[in-house]
Amino acid sequence: MSDIINDDDASKIEELTRLAEQGDSDAQFNLGWCYTFGEDVEQDYIKALYWYTKSAEQGDELAKGNLKDISERIEKLKEIGFCAHCGGEFDDKTQICSVCGKKKDY
Repeated sequence: MSDIINDDDASKIEELTRLAEQGDSDAQFNLGWCYTFGEDVEQDYIKALYWYTKSAEQGDELAKGNLKDISERIEKLKEIGFCAHCGGEFDDKTQICSVCGKKKDY
């Protein structure tokens, strides 16, 4: 991971996002990692998938592996009826995730 990930600066996610949006493959990978594990952001597998895809499209081999893993995780969560964003359970009545608060959209 880049030095940005280890930096204690409170704006590291903002900086990673800025770099990732400018096409920096390492920043895209690192942002995917942060979203996968909830490091300094709310865990969100869908956002991780997005950033790993961007990095993998530029040829990053680690991103390609993580993309495969996160895609399988998301599909498995959907199959068993859990939130694809965080793995949380949905309220039967409202269909809102008890962990991240997102509404079921599949």
